[in-house]
Parts: sequence; C-alpha cells; structure tokens
Amino acid sequence: MRWKIVLGVLVCALSTALILSYDSVSRIGLIRGYREVTLDCPLPEMVREVPRLKVVYDDVSPEEAMNLAEEVFGFVGSVIEIEDSEVGGLKVVGSKKELELYSSGAIIFWNREENFSPLHVPDLPSNEEAVCIAENLIRRMEELELIPPGIELQFEGVGPDAALVGPILENNELMGVAEAVWGGLLNGPILENNEGEEIKIIIESLGVFYRLTYRGFRIWWGDVHISIGENGKILYFKGPWRRIEENGYTAITVTPKEAFKRLKSGRFSLLRGSPKKAVVKDVELVYYCGRAHDKLDYLTPVYLFEMAPIEKGGVEGERFFDVVPATDEPFFPFGKTFENSL
Repeated sequence: MRWKIVLGVLVCALSTALILSYDSVSRIGLIRGYREVTLDCPLPEMVREVPRLKVVYDDVSPEEAMNLAEEVFGFVGSVIEIEDSEVGGLKVVGSKKELELYSSGAIIFWNREENFSPLHVPDLPSNEEAVCIAENLIRRMEELELIPPGIELQFEGVGPDAALVGPILENNELMGVAEAVWGGLLNGPILENNEGEEIKIIIESLGVFYRLTYRGFRIWWGDVHISIGENGKILYFKGPWRRIEENGYTAITVTPKEAFKRLKSGRFSLLRGSPKKAVVKDVELVYYCGRAHDKLDYLTPVYLFEMAPIEKGGVEGERFFDVVPATDEPFFPFGKTFENSL
C-alpha cells in the first residue's frame, strides 16, 4: 500500500512536467461514453479535404534487416519472422538487443543490456547531449533512406523517461522494494511515504520525442521515441512511420462541431470506456496510423481530442486522448484488431 501512495504522489508532482505518452489512455473509472464533457478550447476550422494516404508494403529481406541492425544499432544476430503481426516483417535477435523491421517501413529497437537498479545512479547525458545523440541517429536513418519520403519529423521534447523509485539505503542494504515508473524528476530527490520512510528517485534514461507530420498534418500514434541511457547508449527506438503514397483526396464529411457531439455520445470515439466527466483541452485534425504491427490500407483522417478527466473536487487529472473519425468511411480501429491493442 505504501508504494501505491508514493506513486500517487509522483504522478501528481509530474503531471505538469511530463511529455505525454501517446500510447496510453486512462482506464480508471471508465464507463461507456462520457456522462459530461465540456469544451475548454476553440474548435478548429473546417477542412474540406486532405490527401488520401495509401500505405505501401514491401517485403523485407534478411540482408536488409541484418544491415540495418549492424550499421545503425551496432549488433548482429539471427533473423526470424515477426510473430503476431498482420503487417509482416523480420526481427533480428541478438544476445540482448532486438530489432524489428516491418514491411510498412516501421522500425522498433530494444537494448536490454542495462540492469536498472536503485543501487546505481547512471551517468546520463545532459538534455542537450541526448538531443544531439537522437539527431545523429535520425540523420543516419535519413542517409539510408529509412524515413519515407514526405514524412517530416518535428522535435517535440526531451526529458526523464524511465525511473526507479526505492527507499534510501541503510547500512548499504536496500530497505524495501524498488518499483519502475514512467516519468521522473532529477536524480536523487527525497520524498516520504505515508509511514515517514524516505524515498529516492533515480532517473535511468532520457526520452527524446519527435512528432511525425505529412504536409502539415500530424500522424497520430506515430510519434518517434528514442530512449537514451548511461553514457549515451540507445536503449529503445520507435520509428512508427509508414511508407505512403498519395492516392487522390479524402473528403472531410464530419465537421468539428459534429465530431464533438459524437465524442460526447461515446458511440464513435476510440476509447471503449471513458471517464464520467472530462474536459477537452485541444482539438486537431490528424491522420491515424495505429501501432507498428497494425495493417492499414490507408491512414485515416480523424479529430484528435486531448482531454483531462475531472476528478474529485473538480481537479483535472492526467491528460489522455480520444479520436473521432473525420469521415463517414469505414475506420480501422472499430474492429477486433483495435480491441486487442488496448
């Protein structure tokens, strides 16, 4: 129980500083549809049409996957097919590193060499150095033409990524259990739990984030995430871009006002459940791309609602996202594939 209290304190302390995680949605107190939603921002101007973006799939060769692993991420391993993926692709598996290269062009990399421990404070780069490391990685991928033409990356931010929370050491022995959380503060701050025990926060990595756009429109669930650990080592990379080509135009048939009505009804929104009360903080017309291993024929235009649940006492909670289709055409997430992704 005491660790739950500590994590609750951390969430409150970090709510104004964290870079929002676009892969997470609030599931606490969810119901079918919102009981009350208010608008705390202007609705965007109506857009009549947007380019229709067709996703292009190409087979991945073992040589291509191995070259990417060695030239960009510095390791070699065995090549196997990616399992449980509708998209298809290959995975390079090393002793402690893995790389996934999808037929859509998306790339995901994991480095599990680090053994996070509250007994060790890592030597992390500065925020500026972390951005430089990330920029060099992106530049290398551009040189190898791994980022699809027309896709642009916009720097979003840098900050604490993974952290460990644990008690202070006493006589060189760890008192209690450390617990991994996302987000964090500077290394070493001291808090107290409800029993008066001192708690130490250790930042294990820094996250650098980029927003993907196409012709000025954001590609949502497509943010690039680069996690950088001790001595500038890359621990994680997610490049969820898609290889795309324009195929005419898609008419936007749902107005922003109608999208807000549909959001409130809960019949068209992305979330299967919703907080009882919520406030909309921003609305934007974007392309929806799903997860790297979700197969889409096209990137669908949707209205992205950035929202905050209203908790006890009228306090705004941690922000989350919901989407409403901007057209009346069939929309990928409303099927069993998307149900499995939450």
